Amino acid sequence: STQIARSGGLTVSPNDCRRQDNVSVSTCFNGVLAAAGGPLEKFRNPYNPDNGTVFLYFDSGAIAANTTCAGQTPTNGATSGGDNVTASLQDFQANGVVVIQKTSTGDDINSTENELRIGYCDGDANLVVIANDIRF
Repeated sequence: STQIARSGGLTVSPNDCRRQDNVSVSTCFNGVLAAAGGPLEKFRNPYNPDNGTVFLYFDSGAIAANTTCAGQTPTNGATSGGDNVTASLQDFQANGVVVIQKTSTGDDINSTENELRIGYCDGDANLVVIANDIRF
């Protein structure tokens, strides 16, 4: 899995979110994947490839499916230029963004009670949920 992710440009080390280090889910997504100059800076947003937002993480307050992504304020995110995203999204910023939302109250990567919702903002800036309640 790591080799496939690296061939696609994802450069995060699996050690950054190791279970034995008692890292929280929030730290892994908020601190590692959304870090400035982090692992997503090689990814491109198909609607805004120059420096578009590619990833948003919401620590709480999940966005419902088919709800607009515009106007939402993420806990953190990253652009293809390696910049952090923490401000409320405008319409043009939302299209094509991958969205990860923590939907559980737990926040321990060693637990099996963590739940995530994964989706993306489509061309109309509406959230399309691909997987709901992923438990790990």
